[in-house]
Amino acid sequence: MENRKVSPYTGNNFVVASERTNLWSGIEQNIFGRIELETMYNVVAFVRINGSEPKADVRATLNIQEADNRDRYVTMGRYQ
Repeated sequence: MENRKVSPYTGNNFVVASERTNLWSGIEQNIFGRIELETMYNVVAFVRINGSEPKADVRATLNIQEADNRDRYVTMGRYQ
C-alpha cells in the first residue's frame, strides 16, 4: 500500500475506504451462499476513523434481497 500508516488491527487482512462522497458509500461483503436460514451469526468489526470530521457515524447494514427481488436494508448496528 502507498500509505504505510494503515495497518490491520490483527492478522494480515483489512479494508480501507477513502474519498467517500456519500454517507452510504463504504465497504461491503457479499455472503450469499455462505449463510443458512434460521441460524444465528455473531459479526464483529473493528473500525478506525481518520479525518477532520469531529463526529463519525458508523453503521452495519444488512441488505436482504426478498423473493420478489426487492432489496430491503436493515441497520444491524450503529456507533457515533
